Amino acid sequence: LVQLPERVLMDTLEEVVLHEGDAAIFKLALVCSTFRDLVSTEYFRRRAHFKWLHSVCTWSRFSEQYREQYFNMYSAEICLQCGDQYKHGPGGYVGRGRRGELRPLYSEEMLPGYCSHFCSQMSN
Repeated sequence: LVQLPERVLMDTLEEVVLHEGDAAIFKLALVCSTFRDLVSTEYFRRRAHFKWLHSVCTWSRFSEQYREQYFNMYSAEICLQCGDQYKHGPGGYVGRGRRGELRPLYSEEMLPGYCSHFCSQMSN
């Protein structure tokens, strides 16, 4: 599998992430250094994320303003309180990265730097 062209391997790993969800990125990174190097890039995460967004919504049906507001990439950050890594989004669609699976829109913005309301309250 590692002998496949990088583009084919990346497409295959993206399909694994779309089938299994975002947690698969961490599992794939443990398989071998080649997988780790591919799935750890911002490029890979962006491609997988936007493929997921396309799987949960027909974006062409919405206005340009709506797409600008909700067709966004998350950032991976470290919580200032607990030290866990979490996905911080500027607003938009939420899910675990599985194809076609969607949770409601972000209902509220978390305080920057914290993974949950609990952690933000614990730091005060």
